[in-house]
Amino acid sequence: MPDLEQKHFLKEIISLLKDINKGSPALPSNIDLKENEIDISSKNLFKDLYINLLYYYKLNQRTKIETEEQEYFYSALADIFFIIYESDPDYCKESIEIKLSFIYLIDFFKESKLINLEIICKIFFNLKNCINNLNNKKYS
Repeated sequence: MPDLEQKHFLKEIISLLKDINKGSPALPSNIDLKENEIDISSKNLFKDLYINLLYYYKLNQRTKIETEEQEYFYSALADIFFIIYESDPDYCKESIEIKLSFIYLIDFFKESKLINLEIICKIFFNLKNCINNLNNKKYS
């Protein structure tokens, strides 16, 4: 059952990121919101990330995304997540690079971050490799 629950929370994260990107998020009111400790190896990682995203968004909305560069980065990363998720949700759930990128993106709603080109390049390079792995998996 935990695997199905994590798939559910991954889908909820993707859905909420889409809604935030469009500017029309519908936040559930039935979840106890508090900041959860994030452990990348936790079987509850996506649940914790989802609750943190809700919590940070409810607290700060998009006020921590202050510059155009941050906005472009957020939008591009969210769009890539949508593409990867729609191609293979299980791959999203399993890839360490995607998990780390989710953590980084969701943390944008907690605190404003300077855009570090080296980190951004590494994230996009790793996600490009994820997309290549998905393409190779589909055609092999």
